[in-house]
Amino acid sequence: MTFRDVWARTLVQLEEMVTKHALEMWINTLEPVAYENDAAVLISPSPFQRDIVMSKYKDVIVAAMTEVVGFDININVITPEERSSRTASAAVAPAPEADPISNLTSSIVHPEYTFDSFVVGYSNRHAHAACMAVAQNPSGAYNPLFIHGASGLGKTHLLYAIQNEVRRRFPDKNCLYVRSEDFINEFIELVVQQKKAIDFKNKYRSLDLFMVDDIQFIGGKESIQMEFFNTFEALFGDNKQIILVSDRPPRDIQLLTDRLRSRFESGVLISVDQPEYELKAAIIRQRCLFYKMELTDDVVEFIAQHVKSNIRQIEGILKKMMAYRLISQSTP
Repeated sequence: MTFRDVWARTLVQLEEMVTKHALEMWINTLEPVAYENDAAVLISPSPFQRDIVMSKYKDVIVAAMTEVVGFDININVITPEERSSRTASAAVAPAPEADPISNLTSSIVHPEYTFDSFVVGYSNRHAHAACMAVAQNPSGAYNPLFIHGASGLGKTHLLYAIQNEVRRRFPDKNCLYVRSEDFINEFIELVVQQKKAIDFKNKYRSLDLFMVDDIQFIGGKESIQMEFFNTFEALFGDNKQIILVSDRPPRDIQLLTDRLRSRFESGVLISVDQPEYELKAAIIRQRCLFYKMELTDDVVEFIAQHVKSNIRQIEGILKKMMAYRLISQSTP
């Protein structure tokens, strides 16, 4: 993947993050030049546009490009005159760790996370099959569905794939993916601080498909567990689909109330296990096709053998390899 490809994908990400007017006036006219000294170098037609982009849109561009390449990245916007008169090697200050465009209950669907892009192996085939069944027939199969397994094994990929498939098949259904931390934070903000409990309840109890990632984090939080129990009961009673994901089975979630544990265990529990060598090798080859990278069989075997458990590590390794390539590659 060339730096120009990276910029093209960044522009797609920015469509969700800035207004159409801002994108057309200030960002679309930037020209990708190169990835140099840990900075993405972009050409602005004028000093005025450069100053606007750097003062108002730098952080959002950094966030979008970081999402595309998978590692922290800086940008340096310069004019054609600056490009010709000096090198563009000075990187701007690192972007803030907080994503300025995120919100507490983001339901952005990542288009790359589909069932077609999910590589199926022995260790994850049951979870894949169950998620496919739910996406094709929400509330008609496996409700509630509880998926558990260690971090980095593709559980979140499956949730996004469900959401994408449901939106394609049933565009009128109201579906939401949320991390448990965001559910907790929104409860604190709306219910505790702003006294808007009715808004919180109306939002979550009107869903047709409710997917919660990292549900284990509600353990020990009594008021949160009470609200989640009531939300669960309301949705389940209305025959709405509920999918929960955790890094451990319900019995191992500490300080979880008995009634919630009972509800979590009342449906189908499926584990995602540690990946076998063949699955890791298949994922490496699939991601190489996505990134337009070529690796020899020896390199694929080396990575598959040395990544012991976390599939997410494979993604990180390949993105670093892509970054090294971008460092020495520029576009005219």
